[in-house]
Amino acid sequence: MGKKFDRHSNITFDPKRMGPPLEVQKDVSLETSVSEQNLTSEDVSSPDTDILWKQYNLHVDLYKFYLDFILKFNTFFFLITGGLLTYYLANTSKELLRFSLLLPMLMSLGFSAMCFYGAHLLKVTREEVFQIRDRLGLESAPDLIVLSVMLYGFGVLFIIVVLALSLIVIFNPFK
Repeated sequence: MGKKFDRHSNITFDPKRMGPPLEVQKDVSLETSVSEQNLTSEDVSSPDTDILWKQYNLHVDLYKFYLDFILKFNTFFFLITGGLLTYYLANTSKELLRFSLLLPMLMSLGFSAMCFYGAHLLKVTREEVFQIRDRLGLESAPDLIVLSVMLYGFGVLFIIVVLALSLIVIFNPFK
């Protein structure tokens, strides 16, 4: 038909044209510009401070994300569980339908464990946020205890859901 296109045919390797990676080039130019200007270390912000600010912002953003996520997730979970329970209560004459509640029971057990584990791990994050706050010289920091209380509260709520659904599955009081 015609000539096959070879996209690699025009590529040649020239080691003289190759330079250091872009990251290295940027670092070299930064060092050169600082040394050329005869700036002292006080004039340039410390890398430690930049890293601390990035860590602080990361913790604050994660805190906001987790608060938002836990509320949306619980709304979704309880809507689905409520829908299954409503369907079961509307059709109590079907004997095997009560076993459809096993899925929300198992999910509640898993979510409860995750909530308690997350609340436990949050203590470490809280300490780190306060250490970063102190090193940056800030007066206040977000108190992650709110998220911890929410996680413990939802963990307990999930256990209550498991117990309530267990009673329905075992005793089937709505015959």
